[in-house]
Amino acid sequence: MSAATAARATPALNGELFLDLDPDELRRLAAVAETVKIPSGTRIFNLGEEATSLLFISEGTVGLTLPIVVHGAGHEVTLDEKTTGSVIAWSALVAPHRLTMGAVAKSDVTLVRFERGALDKLFAAERELHRKVIVNLSRVIAGRVAILEALVIRDLQRQVAER
Repeated sequence: MSAATAARATPALNGELFLDLDPDELRRLAAVAETVKIPSGTRIFNLGEEATSLLFISEGTVGLTLPIVVHGAGHEVTLDEKTTGSVIAWSALVAPHRLTMGAVAKSDVTLVRFERGALDKLFAAERELHRKVIVNLSRVIAGRVAILEALVIRDLQRQVAER
């Protein structure tokens, strides 16, 4: 995120990761957050990098990408696009803390960044908040797995039909 600009403003936290959190819990989360502006076209992170921050899309569109090789040439494929209210880089909360896809800003994007260390400290002190966030994160991950399953099934059906 080299082209990013960061600011310590109180971000609005309303999206898939923050379901069922009360206003006080949202305030405590916002206290450890930082707003980051990313220009369109900027690479946000790469597959396999250490996930040091959880990122929430406050505004804009982010493409989630995977590198592939076709006929010996490397390409990057956008598997999914996430928009306002979505969480990316959730691997910051899940060991081994390695990013499972890459990400590129498809538009100008405003992200809310939560450093893993700050979240660890907050969650150690706030067990119920931690539980609620992890339940929400589990829903996010389940949704992402369902998308990948659909892609695999479509590919398998195509392979079987071609035989």
